[in-house]
Amino acid sequence: PVDAGLEDLEGLFDRVDFSAVPVVDEQDRLVGVVQRAAVQEALSDSANEDLMKVAGIVAGEEFRSMPMLSRLLRRLAYLLPIMVLLLLSASVIHLFIDTVDKLPVLAMFLPVVAGLCGSGGNQAVGVSLREVSLGLILPGDFVSVLIKEALLALAAGIVLGLAMLLMVWAWQGNFYLGLVVGGSVPFVIVIAKAVGGTVPLVLRSMGLDPAMASGPVLTTVVDLFSFFIVLLFATMLLSRIQVG
Repeated sequence: PVDAGLEDLEGLFDRVDFSAVPVVDEQDRLVGVVQRAAVQEALSDSANEDLMKVAGIVAGEEFRSMPMLSRLLRRLAYLLPIMVLLLLSASVIHLFIDTVDKLPVLAMFLPVVAGLCGSGGNQAVGVSLREVSLGLILPGDFVSVLIKEALLALAAGIVLGLAMLLMVWAWQGNFYLGLVVGGSVPFVIVIAKAVGGTVPLVLRSMGLDPAMASGPVLTTVVDLFSFFIVLLFATMLLSRIQVG
């Protein structure tokens, strides 16, 4: 049909080995032909546009031959909000400044937990963006996606948390430090994957571009919760030791 979308055409050419298909109107009258090569070219253009957005090029394609001011504004439109969000994450550390003073080695492991769990969240974002673009999931599938990602994240988090505990213990010779760092991983990665899997659906329902906004949202949430949970566990442990 003439109103078939790009995703519909992609699915059609995946199912049938044709080099072209006829296009018909509502009265089944032939109005043209769509070639496989044209669909592949359009998909490539769409993928490149999404890649530019994920990379932080807000206003579309950018070339180094463009005026510097234009390129600067395109990039600052992405980087300035990120700066504000990261400062918000850093404010969590200030809440636990006494814990950091007593156990400064924790500062070395905060970005480790955030980076590991952020990578897990980005995996979920990638899958959801792909499924949204293909029409396989809709905003109404929020609960289903949330449950599936949370269960997968829990299993991955237990494995990664145990591995982190053992590595930190062997490296620093401190079991309790390994317990704090490794024990925080399952909690943070469940949050990261749950947010990463569902935020594209939420953004799509709000009329926002998931490819553009999912990354900053995920980064902020993961940083906030990873810093908070690691420092909270450390504070509880130090309090327990002092009481004992």
